[in-house]
Amino acid sequence: MFAVAVAPNTFAQSGAPSRRIVLPDGPTWTALLENALTTAASQYDPKLPAIPLEQWLWSTLAPVVEVPYRQLVDWSMLPCSDPRSETGDAFSNLCARGRVKVSLDRSIQILITVADTDRSITTGLVPFRPTRPSLRDLYIERHNGVADSLDVPTLSDLVQQLTTPFEVWPTVDFETTTTCTPPNPQPGDTVRCRIAVRNTSKRTADRAVIRILMGPCCSNGTEVRHESLQYLKAGQTVQLEAAIPLPEGMGLVAVSVRPQSSYAKIVRESDPNKRDSVTPVGYPMNWTALFTPVITVSCAKSTMPASTSCVVSATLNGMPVPAANITITAWDWGDGTGGATGAGFVNQSHPYAAPRAAGGHHVTVSATVPGGIAAGTGTGTAVVR
Repeated sequence: MFAVAVAPNTFAQSGAPSRRIVLPDGPTWTALLENALTTAASQYDPKLPAIPLEQWLWSTLAPVVEVPYRQLVDWSMLPCSDPRSETGDAFSNLCARGRVKVSLDRSIQILITVADTDRSITTGLVPFRPTRPSLRDLYIERHNGVADSLDVPTLSDLVQQLTTPFEVWPTVDFETTTTCTPPNPQPGDTVRCRIAVRNTSKRTADRAVIRILMGPCCSNGTEVRHESLQYLKAGQTVQLEAAIPLPEGMGLVAVSVRPQSSYAKIVRESDPNKRDSVTPVGYPMNWTALFTPVITVSCAKSTMPASTSCVVSATLNGMPVPAANITITAWDWGDGTGGATGAGFVNQSHPYAAPRAAGGHHVTVSATVPGGIAAGTGTGTAVVR
């Protein structure tokens, strides 16, 4: 037995508002899923027997689940993107997603492509058309502790991979190298930079989001931003290029690479706090300290039970930074509680549970600003009487 979840009839495709994807109705969804489940397991994996996939799933997984349910696999339908598409087209295919709860701390996710869209249709309503079922993704997800997932290469590897300890599940990590030409630009030169991003881990990144920000110094210039999605196998390198005119012959290139979750699949980074790669262009290396912002935290004195307010300001290379351009990355009120983070949160209030006049509460704030190469940190004192 299987059930099909209900979804809206149409989706507007991002970047193409005149193209609307039409999802199949309930009976059509049921027929697509039935076709996927009655397809021989050997069609998904040549090592498996030529019996229906549904039968193979039951005979293989029922003995290993801690609590056998009458419905072993919960199936739902969802639009799914091509993992090798650089545009993130979320509606290029229709997938059947099956979930098997193996234990309290792990479950199996199976993703099967059952239909695709006609990409030659660029306007109007675009229906899905049935296609030969194929295995899109197979992984084990972790529920307790740190959210994580483990890719499983084939269906025949599934049972063995279920016993893999969490501590050896691979993470992803990326290495970025930026090379710009000319290396020592003159004022007014256009600089072309080549950014190489390498997946240095042992795990494939289905979706690596690469964001590039190129900023000229120090005025009269326009930032260049670029974002792409890349499919990066373990050890694979992708190269991107971008150019920017530098009115004063100096600038910075910042590159951020992060794994993007697909259909709720969590891909864990080896270092989730890893900073973006920043490369100065045209600067002597000993000048880079000038481009770390100076953060100032000013707090008003207050009397219980009133709240204390603090205001954050920043300068970069001695020049004031507009409040709207200050992005708070961390805010510690000094009593174990944190403040809001994000762009523009420079004025915040906080009620303290107890007065503290002598020495006051130490409020520490970290923030970034455009053109800076790192987060600056400032500390203020909140005196509560």
